[in-house]
Amino acid sequence: MSTSEKSEVLASDNLPDQVFADLVEVVVEILTSTSTTDELVTKVKEFAQSHEDASARVINASFRGWLTFFRNAQRTGMSVKAIFEELMRIGFSKGKAQYVAKKFKANEQALTRTLIGNTFAINEIVDMQWKFGVTAGSSEFKQTGDSFLQLKLILQRGTTREEAYMELSLPQFYAFLKEMETAKSCLESLS
Repeated sequence: MSTSEKSEVLASDNLPDQVFADLVEVVVEILTSTSTTDELVTKVKEFAQSHEDASARVINASFRGWLTFFRNAQRTGMSVKAIFEELMRIGFSKGKAQYVAKKFKANEQALTRTLIGNTFAINEIVDMQWKFGVTAGSSEFKQTGDSFLQLKLILQRGTTREEAYMELSLPQFYAFLKEMETAKSCLESLS
């Protein structure tokens, strides 16, 4: 955790307990929803307005810090115990660290599901074309007779479609296929 992220998370430790609980609740809601950026910004502004007793600057910084903290916890596969220990290590109060750890545990599946969904939604494969070939001639004698596979992937990136090209040797293709099968089985186990 960087120094700025640490200070952003620590800023929320000084918030009253109910404001802190509401803040963590909204952060989890944001991370488990498929809302647009505008809707998320609106939620943060509404939260800051409904809790005028706390500084808007502290609340905004805390949102950034907690969003980053939870995303990093998801990506690195932190356990609930590790989350608690990390918060205690950076100087968080014990009660609030326990609350965050319990909140993460209660929403862990939803957070993971959303993270995976957002990851695949960013670069959705819409179509794929492939060609199989054999090198008939080359300036290098060793490459003659090698098999290869050319892939053309059509990716949906937001509102635009993009073509991506790949050329794989047969061993590279089999390694790629194995990784895709592993990813498929991981996704099936989560759903």
